[in-house]
Amino acid sequence: MAKKFKPSLLLSVLLCLGTLLNAQHKNQTGFDLAVGTQSFYAPFIKARPTGLQPVAIAGVNHPFNARNTFSVTLRIGYGRHSKQGDAIFTHLMFNYTPTLFRHLELGVGAGAGYQWAFYPGKALQWNGEEWVKGKSCKGVVQVPLRFSVGFKHITAAKGAFTPYLAYQVHGLFRYNPSLTPLPVSNFLLGVKYVSTQK
Repeated sequence: MAKKFKPSLLLSVLLCLGTLLNAQHKNQTGFDLAVGTQSFYAPFIKARPTGLQPVAIAGVNHPFNARNTFSVTLRIGYGRHSKQGDAIFTHLMFNYTPTLFRHLELGVGAGAGYQWAFYPGKALQWNGEEWVKGKSCKGVVQVPLRFSVGFKHITAAKGAFTPYLAYQVHGLFRYNPSLTPLPVSNFLLGVKYVSTQK
């Protein structure tokens, strides 16, 4: 008999990995905050984003090297959607962020995570005889892909800021047939912060 996927196990692994990386790179830990809009649509077919809704994402970034070109980011986000339902998600993303002309930071990232999608209306399920109250949310596997461009570094007294623009698309798997199968696209304006104190 096949074992059921447990989202709590994935979340525990993500948090443990984030804690481990934080211990290895304690003085290089960066933080990421972004807000923007989201839409259910496929970016590679003839379709335009419709029904834009707000989304907010926060994360912790840990570099693998001193130049911070390779890193891993643990993010948690919340997306509002009046028709498809709200969602809370978390994912771990591996990033490549080279710097051009000393200040232009380009970024590409990919990873995996989990999303809790809340139904916009009352959820019902058929028990074989009648409709009864169903679960209020559906857990889905999330595969994010991210592209960004930022301006690096705006220095402050104790750290440096990198404002950026990003496009992030989430492929969703194990989704409910009553909801759209299209991926979620995020259009984001964000800022990264890293401490410059030793």
